[in-house]
Amino acid sequence: MSEASALPPSAADAAASAARWAPLRRASANGVVISLGSQVVRLAIQLVYQVALARCLAPQDFGVVAMAWPVLAFVSLFADCGLTQATVQRQDIAQSELSFIYWANGAAGLLFAVATVAVSPLVARFYGVAEAGPVTAALGALFLVNGLFSQHLALLNRRLAFARLAAVDLAGAAFGAVAGLAAAAAGAGFWAIVIGQAATSVVSAPLAWILTRWRPDAPRRIAGARRLIAFGADMTAYGFMNYFARNLDNVLIGRFLGETSLGLYDRAYKLLLLPLTQITIPFGKVALPLLARTRDEPERYRRAYLRMLEIIMALTYPGVVFAVCASHELILVALGPRWSDVAPIFAVLGLGALLAPISYSTGWLFITQDRTREMRNWGFASSVAYVLSFIAGLPWGPLGVAAAYIAVGALQAPILWRLATRSGPVGLRDLIMTVAPCLAAAGVAAAATLALQPLLPPGVVALGVMMVAAYVAFALALACAPSGRAILREMLGESRRLGRSLRTA
Repeated sequence: MSEASALPPSAADAAASAARWAPLRRASANGVVISLGSQVVRLAIQLVYQVALARCLAPQDFGVVAMAWPVLAFVSLFADCGLTQATVQRQDIAQSELSFIYWANGAAGLLFAVATVAVSPLVARFYGVAEAGPVTAALGALFLVNGLFSQHLALLNRRLAFARLAAVDLAGAAFGAVAGLAAAAAGAGFWAIVIGQAATSVVSAPLAWILTRWRPDAPRRIAGARRLIAFGADMTAYGFMNYFARNLDNVLIGRFLGETSLGLYDRAYKLLLLPLTQITIPFGKVALPLLARTRDEPERYRRAYLRMLEIIMALTYPGVVFAVCASHELILVALGPRWSDVAPIFAVLGLGALLAPISYSTGWLFITQDRTREMRNWGFASSVAYVLSFIAGLPWGPLGVAAAYIAVGALQAPILWRLATRSGPVGLRDLIMTVAPCLAAAGVAAAATLALQPLLPPGVVALGVMMVAAYVAFALALACAPSGRAILREMLGESRRLGRSLRTA
């Protein structure tokens, strides 16, 4: 008699579940290590790139390119028809379905590249800035390139091939940064930003094909197309609604306040968003396939979700608190005196960054539980509120728009949390018990940073000391509460497991 058959049924089921879980757990642990490591490198590349660009270019250069982004973001909602998420989310997916998604992405890329080029003169006319039209056309043409390799990236994500994903990401980022800086040094102005983006796509596409080693079948009709299209339609509809909440602020500022105001707002938003996305996106890449494969095991699902959320908050909160408290000095050191007006906008947006990782993670719950229709409906209501906030804040300039945006986000957050947890393995109480200790510790970290600030001379060293103090104060504050100590113990245990995975990877 085998060892498994000698166990009682419940114990045998638990042993089988643990056996199934072990390889996935190891792959996920390796994925977190590789993804976070690559994103640290990418963050360093992007920070150096963005700071260097800011010193080479003027605010209006960034403003001209920022005028194109709302159009590009709108078109990108439809560029993959919401289908690449299906590649990652589905527990089982056939070669015919993968090929269908690939050809749909390629056709959409071609269609929307042509459409963006066609409407680019209207962009220039809308803003009254002639340069915005050619910039929009050039960046829009990249939809064709991106449509030819987005499915390959999704396949790497599905396979938990995070080392190969990291290779594509870092190679594209590095090549784009070099090309962009070279163009800026040569006096290309705002075209340097466009060149950097184009270089990233041109390098990433062939590398993704090579590393994935997957080729699509010839295009043909398939039986499962309706199911895929329904999933993609809900994802696209949510993105469509969410678009206005993420881009109408840029449109309004550019249209009514000009390219300089938009350049300031854009720099504040991008500098804050950059480090956050470098942490949250890797966890999202791991979370979707992991949670999708464990949704039939509620306790494992719940623990996996909460553990990832804890780690994201512990990594981001002290940094956000430091950036908000030292925003003026940070902007002066990083970008220079002519960008000083970015500091108050940056600080206000930073307050909202404390809620952003939590709200971002709720998308994992909706998608992996096949609740994309609820996600779509929430996107509609949320976007209406954000649009109204942008209009309300516009008379007070970029700072007013930022303040109204964050205020509405803070009011909406508890509603979203309740909606996301009203069904499924993760309950509202689970979420609150995880979030509360980290928010309290963030308050302690803020107090420590503000207390140190007047005692230190301005400069890079002072910023480094304050950042370290924020992380130390955050950890000590967590250790004062039982729930906080539980978070630290889990993080320590996870770090050890990740370390072992790294050594054996």
